[in-house]
Amino acid sequence: MPDKNTPAVEETTQETEPATEPVAEPVAEPVSEVQESEPREERTFTKAELAKQVANVTKGYSDYKAKAEKYDSVKTELDEAQLEIDALKTEKQQREWLDKVSSETGVPASVLRGDSLEEIEAHAKSIQADIPLYPSTEEGGEQHVPAKTKEEILAIEDPIKRKTAIAENLDLFQS
Repeated sequence: MPDKNTPAVEETTQETEPATEPVAEPVAEPVSEVQESEPREERTFTKAELAKQVANVTKGYSDYKAKAEKYDSVKTELDEAQLEIDALKTEKQQREWLDKVSSETGVPASVLRGDSLEEIEAHAKSIQADIPLYPSTEEGGEQHVPAKTKEEILAIEDPIKRKTAIAENLDLFQS
């Protein structure tokens, strides 16, 4: 007679399959200091029961795997979007620095270079030192180079260029 604590073993058969023999599977005993006085019977499972348990476990694994793959793809998209946002923020900051330095120095933003405000400012100063910028004096926007001094004109070594400069600045030589 089966004990109340021991589950009954059912043998299931399908009409198309022959009856299967029960497969014995040991059940883990709880660890305790006191041993039970009555020996417990081992639980046995049919192949159908085992197949059902395996299907439940693999279904859970498949669901978990699909969720993990979806998480990975979403995480990748999020990382790519964050990189794009960071690049746009950097580009915006760069434009702001270029516009600021350009308005302060008069050097066009298109020729300025640098990765920080300090580098851009230093580049603008070096351009200003190398290329003199002349303010516009007419409404038409034409820029006029200030006249050279008499000493600068006389210091020109090429006789043709010197004579041209004298002709352009006759007022310096008439006194």
